[in-house]
Amino acid sequence: MISQYLQSLDLPATFKGLDVQTLVRQLDWALLLKLFAAYGAFKLLKSAYDELTSPLRDLPGPPSKSFLYGNFKEIREGASH
Repeated sequence: MISQYLQSLDLPATFKGLDVQTLVRQLDWALLLKLFAAYGAFKLLKSAYDELTSPLRDLPGPPSKSFLYGNFKEIREGASH
């Protein structure tokens, strides 16, 4: 039944001539790879969304002297005194 269904599909040439178990195994790896990529994309987008919508973004702080380092230099110098 499964082999008839798989034969009825229009599969790429890389899948033609393979037995059913090998074909299912390759499709499973492709599905797992897609699920892993989708999960990673979801986590990345959720992290960016959470960062952009956080109420902490509106919290005022001291002015930064450097775009790249912020106030890290002042904090490091204050800790050494």
